[in-house]
Amino acid sequence: MINSETRFGLKSPWLMFGIFMFIFNRVLDMTINLPVGDILLPLFAFAFVYRDGETARIVKSPGLYLTLLLLLWLTVSNIANGIGFGGQFRNTFAVATLFFPVIFFMAARDRNPLMAYFIGNIIGFGLYFLYHAGMDLSQGGFSRALRSDLFTPAVPLALYFMFRRNITPALAVTLVGLTAAGSAVAMLIEARGAVLSIIMGAGIYVAARVSPWPKLTLPLIVIFGFAAHYISSFFVADSLDAVMQSGNDTVSNMERAYAIDYSRMVLEQSPWFGFSPQSYVINFADFFRFTAGFGEEGDKIASPHNTFLEYGVFFGYPAAILITLLTARFVQAGMVTKEFARSFAVALACAGIIRQAALYGLSGILRVEWFALILLILYFYEYKPAPKAAEPLPLRKYRMPRQPQQPATR
Repeated sequence: MINSETRFGLKSPWLMFGIFMFIFNRVLDMTINLPVGDILLPLFAFAFVYRDGETARIVKSPGLYLTLLLLLWLTVSNIANGIGFGGQFRNTFAVATLFFPVIFFMAARDRNPLMAYFIGNIIGFGLYFLYHAGMDLSQGGFSRALRSDLFTPAVPLALYFMFRRNITPALAVTLVGLTAAGSAVAMLIEARGAVLSIIMGAGIYVAARVSPWPKLTLPLIVIFGFAAHYISSFFVADSLDAVMQSGNDTVSNMERAYAIDYSRMVLEQSPWFGFSPQSYVINFADFFRFTAGFGEEGDKIASPHNTFLEYGVFFGYPAAILITLLTARFVQAGMVTKEFARSFAVALACAGIIRQAALYGLSGILRVEWFALILLILYFYEYKPAPKAAEPLPLRKYRMPRQPQQPATR
């Protein structure tokens, strides 16, 4: 059971295991293209549910039936696009490993080890990034490729504000230090989105404090964040041209502009089933290989960098809507009280989710941040404060009555 006495420290076995597993997963993923963390995580989370004898609670987990409906639609979309069994498995497996660990987490009775594991994952992510930043710096400067390894500074900061009363000083310094170091490097490599996540968190915090219905406001903000790129495309007919005219035509900005324009075109041609992930990579590169001197860079873009557009282009509008509503449902499920919904930790968590959804898409190593943020919000889904110790009776006021003396027997 979760209570206010739960403490986390750097020496926690589950936290150390989380650090190890993140680094181990990255090594395997880069060497043999095997994301062992994604494969083991649902089984890992289910093991806690099974150990606690709570498997019956899985059917009561918020988001379960939306997840099943999303998987069903993905299957229909894959069949409509002529995707083979191997491709179908990869497409549905990616979504299943994205949501079932969260569903199992909500069914588990003891969520403390899983939460500690993901705190370790975030620390591992930060250390992994700072290691690569240090290697780049030793060679004379930061490379653009470092952006792909950049973590979201708002994530460790959200963990700090959530658990600042329940973590050791060493862990507190680690989380705040990762936030500061990540923000500093992000500014040096001009990755503004990472730093903006903290500013966005402050804005969401203000909105939650002002709103009379914060438990409704936060999920709506998440929905808007998911669909922001798509909504903006209705007001900007040619995103690529707008970026080039603005003078801020960096490669990163051009990638996203290309993706928005192309995604709108795909959705107009195939609104129900999209083009599939496999077709997106090939067709995107063909369409924009020579546009604006993009050249071979187009071959490296496997996603529109936005979750709503990503699932819309891959599987059609129904999939984009379902995944947006599903994430909002998870956020809403964690809003147990207005006080919790108005906390800075939750605001930062929502900002981190929006940063990933709006600027990257829920794929790759950023999945670990998505898990940590969603589970952070859901951590107090059934929160029960620790009971206070019973106060002793003031004995001087409540003396036991003297027992009557028994008459002497002869």
